[in-house]
Amino acid sequence: MHVTLPLSIRTGAFWQGFAALLLAFGVAQLLLQVDVVMLGQRAPGSPGAYVMLTRLVLIDLVVTMAYGAVASVTIAHAAREGDASLAIRRAMGLAGLIGVLLLGAGWIAYPLLAPWVAGGDATLVRMLELAIPWFVVGAPFRMLNACAAFALHATQRGAWVVRWKLCEVALKVVMNVVFLDLWEAGFAGCFMASLLVHAVSTCWVLWHLRRQTGGLPAFPPLGWSRKQVVESAWEAKRILALQLLGLLTISLFASPMISTVTTARLDAFAAGLALAMFVFSPLAAFLRFLAIRFSGRSAADLFVLMRELLFYGVPAAVIAGLLLSWGQHWLGRAVYAQEGAWWSVFVWSLAFSLPVRVAGTVLRAGLQSRGGFNEVAKTDILLGWGLGLPVIAVGLGLDLPILAYAFLWLPEVAVVAWLALRYRATSTAGDSPVAAVENS
Repeated sequence: MHVTLPLSIRTGAFWQGFAALLLAFGVAQLLLQVDVVMLGQRAPGSPGAYVMLTRLVLIDLVVTMAYGAVASVTIAHAAREGDASLAIRRAMGLAGLIGVLLLGAGWIAYPLLAPWVAGGDATLVRMLELAIPWFVVGAPFRMLNACAAFALHATQRGAWVVRWKLCEVALKVVMNVVFLDLWEAGFAGCFMASLLVHAVSTCWVLWHLRRQTGGLPAFPPLGWSRKQVVESAWEAKRILALQLLGLLTISLFASPMISTVTTARLDAFAAGLALAMFVFSPLAAFLRFLAIRFSGRSAADLFVLMRELLFYGVPAAVIAGLLLSWGQHWLGRAVYAQEGAWWSVFVWSLAFSLPVRVAGTVLRAGLQSRGGFNEVAKTDILLGWGLGLPVIAVGLGLDLPILAYAFLWLPEVAVVAWLALRYRATSTAGDSPVAAVENS
């Protein structure tokens, strides 16, 4: 199976592929919203337990995301070489093995951790204990499902993935009604429905991939598996470190040990985070998309694509940032009910960070497409924790929002500078993609 990937970003195929991946990310979030809304309507207290369960099984979710990211790059590389079928079968086989390991680990660890996550609340602990077995048993299906989705994106079948995932959402609504209303299974019924949906969906997509690849998932060679696991472990560390950094950031803003906590400051920060998650979420999909598109390219082609993306992307992000800054007062009044320095400075800082984050996304994708997951992870972890946390703590202690909110852009500036130096070390100044940043 040979797949031709567009070289220029100024093609419909390039942006159609990104739109498909972005929509697929959005549909995945829609599944979560379906569960929370339907549980909230039927069982008071269940949405809180649902959120607690997602915190409890964070490692499971992180491993699934990380392995899918690495597998997609490997499959895209193989597709350009005309051997995607074998790569897909190997990736699916390894996904199944990882899923079984997650099942075993979750079966042992999650019941032990449930009381700690629930803060000792007996009712919440009981709800979690009833749901955990159903969630854990679904681990192999979730791994296979996620890997299949990334494999299809990597072989230019993104639109098909969106239709498939929308069918999953519809089936999930139906199964939630069956388990929550007809069988009255309560909180655990939501996860019974998820298990059934993932099992049916996985069996169906395996049948589809068997037609596409000519075979079932295959046990991969040890060397191939080791490379995938090592790269996945680095990506998992990066994702987990960012998740933990976000939780610690919230804790710092709510900590009276650093400075006097005010409702206005906390509300402004919470509203700002909601806005930031909305603004940054497309960049997460863009990173995955670019890593797939860059994979297997020659160094010359890679630099052409990166230079083009930076040349157009950075100025576009500057314009978006200016519009965001201009609309801060309207957003504060009409959407988030916020005003004051702790709100306005957050929006300014967020706007300033946009062009830097676009550049960082492009440079990260370039390294990951060539197997540099460890370099990207080390950089994000070191600079995110080493620069982000200190400026927050000092800014809060001095009651200076402009310093506290520097965590939105300062670590990213350092990441971009380091990655730019990394590319300069492997290319001449004329061929380096960072020349586009300077020209922008």
